[in-house]
Amino acid sequence: MNKLFAVAKNELLRYFISPLAYVYLIAFLLLNGSFAVYFGSFFERGSADLSSMFAFQPWLYLLFIPGISMRLWSEEFRAKTVVQIMTMPVPVSAFVWGKFFAAWTFCALALFLTFPFWITVNILGTPDNGVIALSYAGSFVLAGCMLAISQTMSALTKNQVIALVLSVVANLAFFLSGLEYILAFVRLFLPLAAVDMIASFSFLTHFDAISRGLLELRDLIFFISLILLFNFTTVLIVSFKTAGTAGWLKSTSRSYYIFAFFCLLLGFAGLNLLANNLTRGISADFTEEKIFTLTDTTKNTLRYLPRPITAKLYYSPVLCERNPDLRLMFDKVRLLLRQYAALSGGRFAYRIYNPEPLDEIEDRAKSFHPKGSPKPHPMAVPQTPPHGTPQTPTPWLSPKPHPTGPPQALAASGTAQPTHSPTDPPDQP
Repeated sequence: MNKLFAVAKNELLRYFISPLAYVYLIAFLLLNGSFAVYFGSFFERGSADLSSMFAFQPWLYLLFIPGISMRLWSEEFRAKTVVQIMTMPVPVSAFVWGKFFAAWTFCALALFLTFPFWITVNILGTPDNGVIALSYAGSFVLAGCMLAISQTMSALTKNQVIALVLSVVANLAFFLSGLEYILAFVRLFLPLAAVDMIASFSFLTHFDAISRGLLELRDLIFFISLILLFNFTTVLIVSFKTAGTAGWLKSTSRSYYIFAFFCLLLGFAGLNLLANNLTRGISADFTEEKIFTLTDTTKNTLRYLPRPITAKLYYSPVLCERNPDLRLMFDKVRLLLRQYAALSGGRFAYRIYNPEPLDEIEDRAKSFHPKGSPKPHPMAVPQTPPHGTPQTPTPWLSPKPHPTGPPQALAASGTAQPTHSPTDPPDQP
């Protein structure tokens, strides 16, 4: 631990012996403020919060973090100083983690300097400080993940510019993995659980939930496991390029390191696959009004339903591929229905149907008389009263409020049935 601390301290001091660190800090603060106030329409929105700042921050990190980490190892290999540091009585892992913590501390300093923004919104209004505090924590952890990736890219080359480009591309891949046009291609040949896992690799997916005040256990598992994966990968790369100098990696065989990397990658994917499916209900709501927490009234209603109820969710993946917001909303509705089913003690269940043009499932969805949708509906949950009760048109919901009338694209409902199995059905892609 003392060796790691010595490496981190030395690396941190190296940032400030050149004016580059101060240029980065000033540029980060200016861009952060510009995105939060001007591009984020801070005054036009009339809301005292920092949501606009945190909405742009991941994209700002995409340039800021590769810039401060591109020299971590590429400069050592270019100047051949790596030969000298490998002769020191310090393990490779201590150098890797020391450099990482030094760069992470520098990012923490840059993030801390935005603290006046927090003070300003408290002067102008009454923001939800719990959400802001969680957003700062999430931003710090996100910076750590991107630093771990960027350090790995720096260890792959002697050229700092190439390291910068590789870092941007690698981090951008984790940004894009949650976008719908990427997921639509993956759904063609992978099951839904694997698609959800790939979507969960997106930085934006995790950070968006955190910045809104919801912290899920799977978010923590993802961020921590990603930092471990890439820092251990950096140890593998440095050890291989220095002929097996790591204490626990004495081999110089390329196949040995490739096998070790794939073991790390498999462990990372398996852990997040389990977390994505088993820990979704474990979360903490940091919002002041607890908007992500089911009320006691809702829980009691689900526990004491007078009869079994089945909710039917009609969802068209074809139409939702044209609008990623609908796909994201479908995921949220599906998770909410799953939570309802878990709390109901077997008296609430749901089914998911994928209607096709002119088929029986589409006709069945239309029979529930949804209203307020002049366009073909991509998704609907019909809600029918008990048998013998007159049916009423179902209103539609959408990811964004409709300016003039009922929203479009989603209808929520349930069908009362005398008997039904509460099992969670397999979701259709």
